[in-house]
Amino acid sequence: MKRRCLLFAASAFFLFSCTITEFSGDTAGWPVLSVQEWNTMDTSRLNQFIESGCDPSATASGGYNALMFAAELCGDLDVIKGLLEAGADPESVTETGQTALMSAAMNQVLTETPVILAAAGADVNVENDYGLTALMVAYMYGHNPEILMTLLSLEEPSITYPFGLDDAFEERSGRGYSRLTASLRNNCSLPEVAALLESGAAADIRDAAGWGSGTIAALYNSNPSVLQLILDHGGDISLDSREGYTTLMLAAAVNSNPDVLKLLIASGEDVNAVSESGFTPLMFAAYASKNDEIIRLLLNAGAEAATVTKTGKTAWMLIQHNPTLKGSRGYWELNDYRYNS
Repeated sequence: MKRRCLLFAASAFFLFSCTITEFSGDTAGWPVLSVQEWNTMDTSRLNQFIESGCDPSATASGGYNALMFAAELCGDLDVIKGLLEAGADPESVTETGQTALMSAAMNQVLTETPVILAAAGADVNVENDYGLTALMVAYMYGHNPEILMTLLSLEEPSITYPFGLDDAFEERSGRGYSRLTASLRNNCSLPEVAALLESGAAADIRDAAGWGSGTIAALYNSNPSVLQLILDHGGDISLDSREGYTTLMLAAAVNSNPDVLKLLIASGEDVNAVSESGFTPLMFAAYASKNDEIIRLLLNAGAEAATVTKTGKTAWMLIQHNPTLKGSRGYWELNDYRYNS
C-alpha cells in the first residue's frame, strides 16, 4: 500500500505539472500565457498567434505543447480543432509520456475533446511513464464525470503492454500489472483465467489506478463467469475513489452484458450510489452504454430515474447525448420511470 501511495503522489506531481504557464527556449514565438489566458483562449486569438508565426508543434520544458495546454485548460472546442488544423500532433508525448488526451481528461468544461483527439489519431490506450491511460487519469484526477464516461466509451479493450506477458512480466512492470489483470483487460476466456489462477496468479492485485481484478473484469470482460471466478478467488470490486465512483458506475458505461451488472448488484454494488458530482450508475449507462438492456436492468433493480446531479442533469438529459440508445426500448422506459418513480 505504501508503494502504491508513493506512485500516486508521483503521478499527481507529474499530471498537475501540465499547468505550468510558459513556453521556454526555442518555442517558435509563443508568449508566456497564464492559466486564465488559456481558459479564455478563442479562435480569434489563436489565429493571431499562428499567423504571427507561432508553431503549434513547439514544446515547452518537459515536452508540453499548445495542444496539451489547450486540452486541459481551454473552454472552446474550436481552439482544439484550430490547433489540429494548424498541424498540432495529437499523438505527441512529453518526456514522461503525457499526451493531449491525458490533459483533456482533466478539463472541467469540454467533454468532446477526447472524441476530437481520438478522431485525429490520438491513441486512447497509450500509457504514461506511471502506467496510466487517459481513462485512468480521468478516474484518478479529473473532476468531470462526463469526460470519464466519454473515455470509457472510447477505450478499446485490447491493451498493448510494453513488457509482454512472459514469466518476468510482473517483476519488470512494477505498476500493479500482472498476467491476470493484463489478460482480463483483453477479454480473455474463462479457461484462460482459470489456468492463470491455478498456476498461482494472485486475484487480489490492484493496478496503477487502484482497480482490483474484480473491477477490471467487470469493465473489460463480457463473461460474468469470469467475474464470478475472480470474486471466488478474492478479487475486489471496491473502489477508493475521491470522486466517489463505484465499479457498477464504470461497468454500466462500458460493459454491454447485463449479466455482469447483475452479478455486481448481487455482490453488493448499490444501484443508487451517488458520486461527489451527483452521478449514479443509471446516469453512466444513459450517457455511454451501447446496450439499452443495461438501462432496463438498472431501473428494474430500483435505480432512481429522477436523481439530479449537482449541475442539474438527470439520466434522461444525459441519454439525449447517446445516439445508440435514443429511441430504444430502454430509452422510453427511462422516460416512463422519470414520471412514475
